[in-house]
Amino acid sequence: MKPVLAIVSIIIVAIIFSCDDIFLRDIREDLVTVLSPSEDFTTDESAEILFWWNAVDGADGYNLQIASPDFENITSLKLDVDLDTFKYTISLPEGSYQWRILAFNTSYSTEYITRNIKVITEE
Repeated sequence: MKPVLAIVSIIIVAIIFSCDDIFLRDIREDLVTVLSPSEDFTTDESAEILFWWNAVDGADGYNLQIASPDFENITSLKLDVDLDTFKYTISLPEGSYQWRILAFNTSYSTEYITRNIKVITEE
């Protein structure tokens, strides 16, 4: 009887510690819906840029990255931050940038959504 009790105890402990894997939502097929800024957004360098997106069900956070001039030819990574919110504001110097956002949880992540923006000097 004791071996059966030991086996049952091990199974219960395994279930308790693997609950995240059992109940965690697979978000790999989901997409982050970008609200702002739009593709090819242009602003002057004195303005703060609002990065804003919709929540993804099952996500614990979001990874926001900004590169100059783009992710294929990075000369400067301006931002790489994990957030638990749906908005982020930043000012950038004059230049061309690409930004991207993905949602993640402890086991899964969505694909990045990538957009281009340009910051100009107002004359």
